[in-house]
Amino acid sequence: MDIALSDFILIIAAIIVGLVVFGFTSAYIAPQYAFTYAEHDAKTISQSTFMDVSPPETTSTGCCNYLIYVYSPGFSGNFTIVAFYIPSNDLQSIAVVTPSSSSSCPVYINSTLAKKITLGNVYDINGHLLVSGVSGYTVPANYPIQIIIPPKPGYSLVIWVIYSDGGYNFRISYAYG
Repeated sequence: MDIALSDFILIIAAIIVGLVVFGFTSAYIAPQYAFTYAEHDAKTISQSTFMDVSPPETTSTGCCNYLIYVYSPGFSGNFTIVAFYIPSNDLQSIAVVTPSSSSSCPVYINSTLAKKITLGNVYDINGHLLVSGVSGYTVPANYPIQIIIPPKPGYSLVIWVIYSDGGYNFRISYAYG
């Protein structure tokens, strides 16, 4: 009877240790691996992604019309575009300037407003958190888009290109106009 009880206790202990190891793996290691994998994909795509921003044209209503082309030859999915104004004297720190959560300018595809979404955390391609809870517009890669906004003297337009993979969002390119 004592041997059966000690064997039963050993089996229960082994099951508990197994559940703890499984829980640790599920809670920490698997998400970290998924983030690292998504970050690697973002770096790879960023190396072959180019953005061209035209000088602004003035529309009949006095707005600035920017034509933007995001070219990524090996990618056929969607990007998210976040466009926002910053003071022109902050352009020297464009890599670290971030938008407020609701400041994204509207983005158009074929004169139709693109689908607006809100992103959770946005990281740079080195895994550093840039901003949380920012809104942007989903656009197809390798297709011209427009940003039509009122002019804001003393400010410059900053455009971010964000790649999403597995629920993680990475800024893979940025420019200003």
